[in-house]
Amino acid sequence: MAEGQRCEFKHEAYNFIRTLPDGIWRAVDSQERCWMRTDTATFTTESGPERYCLLHARAGQEPEDRKDWPLAMREDAQAALLGRLVREWAEVVGQLPEGQRPALVLAGIRCGDIDLNKQVFPARIDCSGAKFMGDAWFGKAEFTGDALFRGATFTGSAEFGGATFTGSAEFGGATFTGGAEFGGATFTGDARFGGATFTGDARFGGATFTGDAWFRGATFTGDAWFRGATFTGDAEFDRAAFSGDALFRRTQFEGRLVAEAAWFLGRLVLEDNQFGFPAVFSGCHMHRLEYRTHKGERLFFNGCITVDRVDDHLVDAETRGTLDLAILENGARPTERQAGWLGFQGQHCEQITFQNMDLSRADFVRADVSKTRFISCRWNPPDKPRYPRLWGHPDKLPSQDREQNEQELLLFKNAYEQLKNNLEGHRDYVQAGAFHYWEMDLRQRLLRLSGKNGRKNSAERPEMALRQRLLRLLRLSGRWLERVLFGLYRLTADYGESYAKLFVTIAVTLGLATLGVHWREYLPWDGCGVWQTFHNTVFSLVPSAFQKDSSSALQHDASKWIVLGEGILLVVLVPMFVMAVRRRFRR
Repeated sequence: MAEGQRCEFKHEAYNFIRTLPDGIWRAVDSQERCWMRTDTATFTTESGPERYCLLHARAGQEPEDRKDWPLAMREDAQAALLGRLVREWAEVVGQLPEGQRPALVLAGIRCGDIDLNKQVFPARIDCSGAKFMGDAWFGKAEFTGDALFRGATFTGSAEFGGATFTGSAEFGGATFTGGAEFGGATFTGDARFGGATFTGDARFGGATFTGDAWFRGATFTGDAWFRGATFTGDAEFDRAAFSGDALFRRTQFEGRLVAEAAWFLGRLVLEDNQFGFPAVFSGCHMHRLEYRTHKGERLFFNGCITVDRVDDHLVDAETRGTLDLAILENGARPTERQAGWLGFQGQHCEQITFQNMDLSRADFVRADVSKTRFISCRWNPPDKPRYPRLWGHPDKLPSQDREQNEQELLLFKNAYEQLKNNLEGHRDYVQAGAFHYWEMDLRQRLLRLSGKNGRKNSAERPEMALRQRLLRLLRLSGRWLERVLFGLYRLTADYGESYAKLFVTIAVTLGLATLGVHWREYLPWDGCGVWQTFHNTVFSLVPSAFQKDSSSALQHDASKWIVLGEGILLVVLVPMFVMAVRRRFRR
């Protein structure tokens, strides 16, 4: 057939294959044109008539010299031709030595539903830029050579479940409008899905990635399932965008898992996974993280951001992988705890590291964070209190049930205590002090609850013996005294966390004592200066056993009671001051 009858569709410049009369497939020079020389037809274009094969026929145009290619039946005819070409190629090429097997180049083709389940591809197949207008079935297919689907479009379902890719699997820039099924597939070489778009669900459950798996810049509009998958090489999700849920359950990562600047706008579920190296999430935006696992996961969160609400509108293909966000304005907090939420509740987090993270929406209640590493993290919620609190801090009692309230307060108290001990062990004393403040504050609230319960129990049991009532009264008195001391400790020193309050308290005490005890010495006719008055006041606060003489003794009857009161204040203030100084300088 004449050269002019060759399909003029432009291919990339490398060798293609053709069928000779003897049925042997051989490589020929491409001349950057399709290798098809049969089943071509003339299409009128602006630059003049051009010939194209059935697989590259002009979309929406009828050929001038072929009446057997009606548009209504073209997709079925294309699929039938493609199936026949693949089977003939596989039968002939499969008999050749591996080094002499020519590739099957089908770049830019169009076809409807295609059924190539269990098909064996003995050499490289190139379907780059192909458009599968219907369902494409490659279930349990065997790709012995490279499988190139770069920039391909799958309008219907893309079924690759159980397929085997011995060479590289290239799906970079591909578009999966329907569901993409790769469950149970085996990728012996590299699997490249960089820049791919999954409009439907993407299922990789049980898949095995022996080489590296690249999902850089991929866009997942539906859910992405990786349950039970095995990644022997590295798995990279840099700049990937997940509008649906990203589900990693019982996934095994023997290589490195890296997600830098990725967007997780649905749920990011990490459950009972195994990591050969710490999984790194750096600069990611997370809408809802659910961490449910046993011990052993090694995770590293660096500079990740929690997002309240987003608009999952995806931009065009030129900037695929980015998202247009519509975050809540004015720092509004989500109404549900699952919005903009990092959930570690009740989990073992001893092998997790948080660095440069905003943890104001992280839920660590019931979690084991005794060995969790926190580096330069921020805990302030949007209202930014003086002492940062944990997410869900019980400002108000959540229930009318006192036992439930007590249990809630106890859970948060234990969480604060655990975080305080952790941060002190890593010498982050400033943040540890904030958690110590709330730990002591919740202890005081628990004391108040226990006092209420004690009064209730006494009223319910009027038949108690006098001795039991006295013992209960003593216990209640002890609790009351402890509450008073806790309140005084908070008022004067923020539980040992405030230097300013301590010095103000001491200064006010000395000032009041000066005015109340030595007020006469301020009178001008007494001839005693303010410094001498202050000197006498300080010495009056010192117990008499430590005084060398009684020159500073007071000269009016009320002085004995004032000195007694000063002594009581001294007994209370000095221990609190010593405790605060000890706590500070222990660091």
